[in-house]
Order: sequence, then structure tokens, then C-alpha cells
Amino acid sequence: MTSIEKTTAQLFKKQFKHTIKTYVILAILFDCIALLILLNSHAESPSILILLLFPWILLSYLYRNKESEARSHFWRKFAKDHVWKYHATRDLSSENGQMLSRGTDSLIQNYVSGKINDRPVRIFEYEIIIKEQDNDSYTHPYTVFAFKFAGKFPEIFLNYRDDNYSMGFPNKLPVPLEFEKDFHLFAPQKYEIEALAIFTPDIFHYLLEQQWVCDVELSGQELIIFSPGFIENSLELE
Repeated sequence: MTSIEKTTAQLFKKQFKHTIKTYVILAILFDCIALLILLNSHAESPSILILLLFPWILLSYLYRNKESEARSHFWRKFAKDHVWKYHATRDLSSENGQMLSRGTDSLIQNYVSGKINDRPVRIFEYEIIIKEQDNDSYTHPYTVFAFKFAGKFPEIFLNYRDDNYSMGFPNKLPVPLEFEKDFHLFAPQKYEIEALAIFTPDIFHYLLEQQWVCDVELSGQELIIFSPGFIENSLELE
């Protein structure tokens, strides 16, 4: 089993194995000295906190860089093993789905494409970045699976639970009362019948039995599944 966490640790250890212990010791000494100096100078507590956390923030940044490298390695290997194509990033402007236009600085990375049983399939990591009124930004990661079909779908979106950043689609349709807290269904008025014919009570029952946690969008020729979080190991793809 290929694990991104394990690969990240290996890459981090490989690059910093001769310096990490020294860095940690120096960081602790830095914190002790900085704390004594700042307490004697009566600096405000936020300044003290930022200064004390700086060495550890830097260490976390370095580790995150290795995690990004490990994710790239994971998807490159997946593409090579399955004779698929790999791209580190993809321009969002080439996407048609409404869910893929959410947020302000959203991005696609680790994009792979190929075929499963002659059906074109795309898999990629997608981050929705939402800026709130207080100017704080919130990042919501997804692993996206897009399956291409013949013909063309109406624009239909099934939202699991109520995550505000994926809401805002026009024309919300009624679903049976027992499913209202779990699912929100959207479709243009002229396709209401088709949407309700696809997402029937039996389908909702099945999704709940399978502990479904994904959003689903039908857009153009694709069925697009938005799975919360990023894939962490090869078993999750089976």
C-alpha cells in the first residue's frame, strides 16, 4: 500500500535527517531565550506568541512542502501504473461544472486522466477557497472523480448536508421529508422531472446505507463526484 503520510515522512527525513535534531534543540533554546527577553521587556503577549511559534511554523512549512511533493509522487505513480496522463495543475477555466466555479482562488492539482472499461475518467485534487466577510479565508479540499458518458446531462447538483460554500445553485427541489437534513437537490426548472427521476427515495436510502458523504454534479457529459478531503493511500482508490 502506497501511503502519502509515509512518503512525506521519508522525504522529510531524507532531506533533513542530519539537521532535524539540531534544529529542534536550537528552536527550544531560541524559545527559552526569547521568552526571557520578552518577559523582561514587558512586550505584549501576541508578540511573544508569534516569536515563540516562529521556529515551529517554519518547521511545519517545510513538512508541508514535502507533503505536497509526496502527493505529486503518489499521483505520478498512479498514472504510470495505469498508463494514464498526469498534470501537476489544470486551469479551472477549462471546467464547466458549477461546483468547480465555487470560491475565489480555487485550484486544481495532481490531475490524472485515463479510461476504466473504455470510459473516460478524470481524478484530481480540488481546493475550494472561500473568503468570508471578515476577510478570513477557508480552504475546503476535495478529491474529484469525473466519469464521461455519451449524450449530455442537464445541470443537476446533489448536495450532501448543508455546506454553504457548495450551495447557491438555482432552483432547489423538494426531497422527501425524511431526507431533507441529509440532501439538497438542485436543477433548472425545465429539468425538475428528470432530476427527481434520477434521485428517487430508493437512491437516497441506498446512499445513506452506504454512508455516502459526497456531493454529486451532472454537468455536460460528466457525472462528477466530490469526495471530501484528499486521498491518503492507494487503498482508498480501490
